[in-house]
Amino acid sequence: LWRSAELAMIAGLGFPVIGAGWLVLDRLNIQPFDFSPLIVLLTAVHFHHAGFTLPLSAGYLGRVHPRDKILRVAALTIVLAVPLVAIGITWSPVVELIGAWLTAAAAIVVAIGLLGRVRVVPAVPALLFAISGACLMAGMVFAGSYSLSEFFGVPWPDILAMVDLHGVVNALGFGLLGAWAWHLSPLPEHHPDRVATDLKAES
Repeated sequence: LWRSAELAMIAGLGFPVIGAGWLVLDRLNIQPFDFSPLIVLLTAVHFHHAGFTLPLSAGYLGRVHPRDKILRVAALTIVLAVPLVAIGITWSPVVELIGAWLTAAAAIVVAIGLLGRVRVVPAVPALLFAISGACLMAGMVFAGSYSLSEFFGVPWPDILAMVDLHGVVNALGFGLLGAWAWHLSPLPEHHPDRVATDLKAES
């Protein structure tokens, strides 16, 4: 579990490969599994945001707070839940719902972690972290609402509203501003073996 931050960062660099494959399918107008063209495109987007910016943010927070068990669990949950959503969309509404809520719950933990950065960084990155964390939390509320209501056959917001509310807020508010915030407040020097030794000593 102590390496979950590193695992999240590796996953964040790997998931876009899957997203790129779906983007190629979209550009070639290919719809596997009888998905609509919109779902094919949104799957590509999903693996470039929930599959890229979210696990990277979780990994960065894990490096900043290597002894925070909740953040480590959240990072591992994101790695497992992001593909679980895609599997559920393809084969099982129940699995999709579980994956979506796991992702949303872990992302809210990340959002709280981003908001916590406000107290320890200079003014400009603090403002960016605050907006990024708030946008991620808002986006996850929309995601949780949509996944649950879709499961019961009355999706709210509908999928087009989700593109505007959930998608734009996450891409621009959380992803773009969050990346800028991390750029302005570089991570501390990281020594995985030292972290492992410290954690074992504590336990």
